[in-house]
Amino acid sequence: MIEKRSIGEIIKSILLLVNEATQKNEQIKNSSEPKALLTDNKIIYEPLEKRTVEARKNISDWKNIQFAQQSKRISSFNIKEKLVNEIRIKSELKLKTEIERWSKKKIPRILDKHLREYTRGLLKK
Repeated sequence: MIEKRSIGEIIKSILLLVNEATQKNEQIKNSSEPKALLTDNKIIYEPLEKRTVEARKNISDWKNIQFAQQSKRISSFNIKEKLVNEIRIKSELKLKTEIERWSKKKIPRILDKHLREYTRGLLKK
């Protein structure tokens, strides 16, 4: 059975694997490249040494990284409260859009009607 691990432990193990892979890559790269010597316009390759070259430590050495344990959520998830908040937010947004639509259509008509009545009243005087 698989044991459950925290996110911090998972991230730490991933970072350690990445660091180990970069070190292996450097070891392979350093041990497989022959070194050339230039003498009398002839290139002579040194024989490869059969030892592993210890990879230099990078800034990204993450062996000593520590993660703080996260505390569990104190409050339980309340679906009713979440739904009420979502409905309230959606209804406020819907009301705003309906008011904007109404104001774009009706306010110019209402203003036009009142201006006509006002100008008729002035013309009668």
